[in-house]
Amino acid sequence: MVDEKSKELLVRIYKMGYIEALHEAGRYARQARTMTEFLLYLNSKFSVLDDEIDKRQDEIFAIAEKIEKEILEKARERPVPAEVPELQHGETILFCEEKPSMSVEYFDYLVKKNVVKGLCLTRRPKELFIDKKSLDILVVWLASSGDADEEGHEEQLPMGLAVVADAHPDSIPKTQDIRKLTDIIGNYIQQNKPPVIFLEGINYLTVQTDFSKVLKFIQWLGEQIVRNDGFFVLSVHPDALQKVEFEKLKDEFTYVF
Repeated sequence: MVDEKSKELLVRIYKMGYIEALHEAGRYARQARTMTEFLLYLNSKFSVLDDEIDKRQDEIFAIAEKIEKEILEKARERPVPAEVPELQHGETILFCEEKPSMSVEYFDYLVKKNVVKGLCLTRRPKELFIDKKSLDILVVWLASSGDADEEGHEEQLPMGLAVVADAHPDSIPKTQDIRKLTDIIGNYIQQNKPPVIFLEGINYLTVQTDFSKVLKFIQWLGEQIVRNDGFFVLSVHPDALQKVEFEKLKDEFTYVF
């Protein structure tokens, strides 16, 4: 089954063919002696193009189906141990690890499997993602923007997201404000289906605000994942939170690994 993206590509190929035909017709018009001669040429040009499109349609769709099959087969090659649960749409997973490692691999797997752009909220954008240049993701740096008003609130940030493959740390949107994070996530979810979200650095957010606000943020994010049939991966150092806080956090996830 050819997906919508492949069909859109086919339409663009058709359009480019017609555009090129028009350009050729325009060049010919300068040489045509009469309008009748020009119209005859134009009609023959588009007739040939239509025939060519009809001939190649099956070929183009076959190529699209082959690419789609290769993507799905590649996605099935899980980079994490078999005991890690296979997330279904609307489910979440918490990885307990000293440094984000297996969680990043699993996030990469989900992004490739669902053929979407993922969203990463991280304290380590360069170390975990930018240097690799292998993930098709958008990234937000959990950090102070460096600008604040007299009351200590951060300057309003644009809600744009940086593509990792082209991003430099200085150009990546930065914020530690949970309200702004919810805006960014909301905008991302509207434009990407299904949403695939990765978060690490929850201890940093807790220091900047307090655990109760961070927990409410995680609860809200989990609800958005359920409503939009998405996936959410969280990486947390087991010692980053107090025991009672960690237990409350684990209760918000479908799986804890």
